[in-house]
Amino acid sequence: MALREGGFDVTILAMSGRSRRHIDAMRLLWGLWVVLIVGGMAFAQADDAPLKDDEEDKPLKMKLGDAVFLSVSNGKLIADSKLKGARLVDQAVEIEDLGGTSSLTLKPEFLRFENTRAVSDGIETLRIENRNDVVRVERSGREATVYYRESSGGFGNFGNDGVRMSVYGPDGTMLHSLTANDFEAMRRENRAQVYQYLGPILRLLKTDGIIGADPRMARQVLRVRQPENQLEPAVKKLVIQLDSESFKDRDTALAKLKSFGPDAVAIVERMDHKKLSPQQRTGIEAFVSDVKLVSLEELDRLGRDPQFLLECLYCEEAALRAAALERLRKINRDPIAFDAKSDPLAQAGVIEELRAKLVPPPATAPAAAEQKPSLP
Repeated sequence: MALREGGFDVTILAMSGRSRRHIDAMRLLWGLWVVLIVGGMAFAQADDAPLKDDEEDKPLKMKLGDAVFLSVSNGKLIADSKLKGARLVDQAVEIEDLGGTSSLTLKPEFLRFENTRAVSDGIETLRIENRNDVVRVERSGREATVYYRESSGGFGNFGNDGVRMSVYGPDGTMLHSLTANDFEAMRRENRAQVYQYLGPILRLLKTDGIIGADPRMARQVLRVRQPENQLEPAVKKLVIQLDSESFKDRDTALAKLKSFGPDAVAIVERMDHKKLSPQQRTGIEAFVSDVKLVSLEELDRLGRDPQFLLECLYCEEAALRAAALERLRKINRDPIAFDAKSDPLAQAGVIEELRAKLVPPPATAPAAAEQKPSLP
């Protein structure tokens, strides 16, 4: 029942108060909803905002061997990347210890690496490309521009599976135009030119087994040998130290044994291993496995082999080149115009002239004598 008081309906007034409170609450909720919507849109816009230029242009950092590497398989030069599963298009990359500006493109059946950098004699550009297993290498410097290309379905006049290397001088004059069935044949038939012009690329990419002797083998062959009667007491003392309770002492003994090289291997191999502790035997096995490459007899033979010593002239370590040159001068009585302190690749012509003089060509099997037909 409504009560009337002072001409006003109390019930209506009470309901009107509740309505106002309801409207105020709705207004508050509406305001909060608007704030959330607007705030969400602003956050989304901030999240979708384009990256700054420095973030977009920031290069990927990697090692050169991960971006691109060269190898030789079945006589063929192979260009590949350890990142070939990725998909990149003209991606700027920063290569450790290379400098300059680089870019890398990786697609299915396609690889391209490009680099431009400052070197001692000017600016050098390098491009390595592999398209459907067809390799192209281009190197441009102050002294020469080199193009190495495999054929692709009739490239040139030398068959579908051949290779061509063209070298141009600074003025654009062609210095060399070489062809061969594959890379290995070109290296065998034109060693000086391949080493001089393609060698810097192969060396830059640390392509093993192509240029020069293995440095570990060269160190063992060219090292100064110690008399065994002087070395043996020191080796036996180090073997005793391999049984020390101290890891540091054992590690020091192992490092010292390795510094003695293959002469120490010959000594520990003659020892009675049954009298040694398991710790000593383990240390000796690790030492022999890490150091022994060939026998001492083979090391002596290689130290007198002109072919091996000539390959040592291509080693990157100047000390190895100097030691090999000293031995070659004992074999060759004429003066050798080779500077062991300078880049050997630039002296490839001198090395190969010396090879032609000191290393006889491989003997060819004599033709079979014609047999007279037997009479019936």
